[in-house]
Amino acid sequence: MSDGMAQASVLSKAVIREGFPDMVLHQATHLDINEDVVRDAIHHGERYDPTLVKLPRRFDPVLFWVKHIRVHGTPVIKRKCDRDEPISATMSSGPLFETNPFVLRFQPHLTLQCTTEMSPWAGKDDVLDTSNEQIANIAPLSPLIDLTFDHIYNDVAHVPRPNAALSLHTLLWTREQDQKYPWTIWEAGSCGISIKYT
Repeated sequence: MSDGMAQASVLSKAVIREGFPDMVLHQATHLDINEDVVRDAIHHGERYDPTLVKLPRRFDPVLFWVKHIRVHGTPVIKRKCDRDEPISATMSSGPLFETNPFVLRFQPHLTLQCTTEMSPWAGKDDVLDTSNEQIANIAPLSPLIDLTFDHIYNDVAHVPRPNAALSLHTLLWTREQDQKYPWTIWEAGSCGISIKYT
């Protein structure tokens, strides 16, 4: 059996790299953040009480007769994250998905977005250099062995707050560890790789 990371690399036509680039490691160890900015952020978090803000009453157009309770919390326009929002992405390129598009739909527990696009870790020359490297071989298994066929009713990409000028930054999940059949580090990594390349 092939581990999940090799399967994800074949699906996304990606070369596996271990560890983080030197640029990322350098920035992680040399943070240029003013101490006053950190102090102000901590004070802001301590002073802001979301229980004092009355949120709009929830309304379901299908079950319009149901009256939902009024809740208090942080308004959506002030939040920097979205919880349990569905995300959908479609890829219809490459030899595997020209006729049958590859659709990923998931609902992360926490979605972080930012106003600026994330800069890529690799430049154009670095990407072109990977064309000379071999992609992992999982033969005789098919890279599509774990995928299922289904009808696509909506091929439009769906992200939280689609009308806002935001870019996806980080997706976070929490999951219970199955004691009998725990995920391996390769399966967890392959899940992250497949989601990242959408």
